[in-house]
Amino acid sequence: MIVDTKVFSSLVILCAVSLGHAAASELQWKDATSLEIEGKGWAKTAGPFDRLPDSAKLKVNEVARAQSTDSAGIGIRFVTDAPSVSVRWSLRKGGLAMPHMPATGCSGLDLYARVASGEWRFVGNCRPDKQEGNLSTIEFADGGKAKRECLLYLPLYNGTTSLEIGVPPGSHLDKPPARPEALRKPIVVYGTSITQGGCASRPGMVWTSILGRMLDRPVINLGFSASGDMAAPVGEVLAELDPAVYLIDCAWNMGAPQDVYFDRTTQLVQTLRKTHPVTPILFIGQSLIRPEAHPTDLTQRQEVAVQRLQKEGVEGLIMIGGTDLIGDDGEGTVDGVHYNDIGMQRQAQYLFPIVSKVLSEPTTSASAKPRVYIDTDMAAEVDDPYAVFRALVAPELNVVGLSAMGWDGPHDFVTNTHASQKMNEEVLAILKLSDRVSHPIGSLHAMKDATTPVESPAARDIIAKAKETPAGQKLHLFTLGAYTTVASALMIDPSIKDKLAVYVMGYLYKDGRLIPDESNTRGDLHAAGHLLKCGVELHVMPNTTLRKFQWSKAEMDSHFKGRPGVPDYLIKRWESYAPNDAQRTVWDIAVFEAYLRPKLATQTQIVQDGVKIHVWTAADIPGMKADYWAATKSE
Repeated sequence: MIVDTKVFSSLVILCAVSLGHAAASELQWKDATSLEIEGKGWAKTAGPFDRLPDSAKLKVNEVARAQSTDSAGIGIRFVTDAPSVSVRWSLRKGGLAMPHMPATGCSGLDLYARVASGEWRFVGNCRPDKQEGNLSTIEFADGGKAKRECLLYLPLYNGTTSLEIGVPPGSHLDKPPARPEALRKPIVVYGTSITQGGCASRPGMVWTSILGRMLDRPVINLGFSASGDMAAPVGEVLAELDPAVYLIDCAWNMGAPQDVYFDRTTQLVQTLRKTHPVTPILFIGQSLIRPEAHPTDLTQRQEVAVQRLQKEGVEGLIMIGGTDLIGDDGEGTVDGVHYNDIGMQRQAQYLFPIVSKVLSEPTTSASAKPRVYIDTDMAAEVDDPYAVFRALVAPELNVVGLSAMGWDGPHDFVTNTHASQKMNEEVLAILKLSDRVSHPIGSLHAMKDATTPVESPAARDIIAKAKETPAGQKLHLFTLGAYTTVASALMIDPSIKDKLAVYVMGYLYKDGRLIPDESNTRGDLHAAGHLLKCGVELHVMPNTTLRKFQWSKAEMDSHFKGRPGVPDYLIKRWESYAPNDAQRTVWDIAVFEAYLRPKLATQTQIVQDGVKIHVWTAADIPGMKADYWAATKSE
């Protein structure tokens, strides 16, 4: 999702302590507890918007116990057709702000509405001026012509003792439909004052809530200022919940010796694994505004602790470094530590592709690997076999198919397709994978029009592989070349759309839109158009992102020349295809590097003509090269 600074024309920000056209007594009021409360881990708490039950308060330190009554991360979801929404609320504490955090963030409320594209958009905020009896109204510019889904975020550093939502007479205010089953499990975040929201300007701008909107999934915020120390028995508290993933963001509060760090990390993980044996646990490193200080000592201590557990056989642990969380320009904090809105947004955007990928992978077994299918014009260029080799030797992937596609020029489409098929078979034979990886031939011509698919063994194999993918998982289909085969498979059997995640090289990315005007898309413009509009989960590595993805023959030789097997095959491929070229663009490698190592690429979610699409907008080319050579070193 693009976190934009523009507000849709259909929404207007308007917040006032007066109620305009309707007096408070004329409104229809509902207690917020009668609507949908999200971001709250336990139904029964002493206060309606407390974050911990009494039983859990005994398992955290005194500071966290007090802060658990702050309503950070909790939101009220509802639907209304009203032209305006009024809110009256009372607070637990009289101190409305902090020296480095405004009252709008500490004690205010934020209203978001879902727009036609499915995105959440900021509408307005409610600004407190006292402890008891605050009153605000937020109006919609479209006059409430149709029902809209809304999400009202509660204060980050104050407790909410009472909350009512009112609408004008004749308007409706109701509980919303349940979230889709696949999006109901929350993300649980345990951490520090930054996690709690210090120091966002308003509640919707804490990074946990931004991430929740980007993923369109509930997030339970268990951030406690100066108390994210992983001290036992906090793991027992976290284990009571049933999330899709745990995010542990405690590095800033872990100024303990290495042995203490290891003991606490071990206890936390072991406690969670007793009741959640396969739930992913992501450990986030320490952010710091000084680039030269990374990786910080606290991040390295965390990595040592997690790596020890991994070596002991504990699976499903993922480390996220702190280097790139909030950028390197020093603009992401209010005081060198606590985030401003820039830092909050950057951390959410950095974590989004990582968490999204984790959520898309199977969790029925901690050792389960994503099923991958590759459709490639192997003989069209130098880079395809180099990229395919990277995927075939990746221990993280279960490659189940490798199909061939063609292109026009210099030979005819059919000849080129068979040439690619021959190379696929040769590479699989060298790696002794011919029996394990299916390798059907793909389309023998491009689509003749926008509605007629091209039948091929590969299209049918993709359909079969998608349908046999276990429930809750997807077949990850990588297309390196024209998109005829994958588009045809989706047209032949549209029911596989929700079983596929498609990754392609191609398109141009300009002004927030993907344009089918480069070599891969021109190979079949009808297929390229279909992928953009059909609604399949689509990840695009555009030409515009990787125009400088140049690799030299000299560096290829230094790593592969003289090595038997596929390395020798790849060197000979370069020398036979481009004998006089000292360097080539080998961008097909990048899509696998971006998938396998999310931190090496920046991915943004756009909405184009009503369809959500994931676009890689930047790539760490030196990092991708280093990872490629490390991954293929012993193969």
